[in-house]
Amino acid sequence: MAGLAVVVDDAGVLEMSLPSGEQRVLAQGIGAAMWIALAQHGWDPGAAALTLAPECDLEPGELADSIRAWMGDLAAIGVLES
Repeated sequence: MAGLAVVVDDAGVLEMSLPSGEQRVLAQGIGAAMWIALAQHGWDPGAAALTLAPECDLEPGELADSIRAWMGDLAAIGVLES
């Protein structure tokens, strides 16, 4: 999304905010890790899941489904473009 500001604070909390100030999303723990993995893997949920699955003790396919659902939620509120 154009103009989206993303910041991770010292506590590991990721904050995403739109330039309009209308929407602000906080993510910590797995949410922050998913965002970072997605950014590292070109927004490919499958690749992000392969990176994160061993750390989360989840199957990559199951985690990829969760990541896709989360991306859908973020798209629905305008933080990600679908």
